[in-house]
Amino acid sequence: MLNRRPVLTVHEPREYASRRRIFGLKKTTKLFKALSDETRLRILKMLEARPLCVCEIQYVLKGSQPNVSHHLKTLADAGLVDSKRDGLWIAYRIADTPETPLHAAALALLRRSLTSDERVKKDRAIVKSVNRIDIALRK
Repeated sequence: MLNRRPVLTVHEPREYASRRRIFGLKKTTKLFKALSDETRLRILKMLEARPLCVCEIQYVLKGSQPNVSHHLKTLADAGLVDSKRDGLWIAYRIADTPETPLHAAALALLRRSLTSDERVKKDRAIVKSVNRIDIALRK
């Protein structure tokens, strides 16, 4: 039996490039989807101040835990937030290393935006005083 190497066709590199473009398109679509919701923008603005757990974000937004978790998953899938276990809690923060230059540009633009928005100012004020342990003890 002869050891045969697979024969590469001319079309394979093109197909690979096509898959990369589709992957890039999907990443870009997820990014814009994540940025197209007011609640997710509010969450990102809160996370600029410091890492927060779901219960702290829920407290600020006055929303349900499943709803907040869904928004965080959308932001994480888009590559905008990271999570890290912190004892009993999972702390969410803005991604340290953006996936693409477009992600970096979007986060930089967001940092400079909405600074005079009243709702964002109120959220930021509450974030400064919110404490996950106090929230857990209230329940």
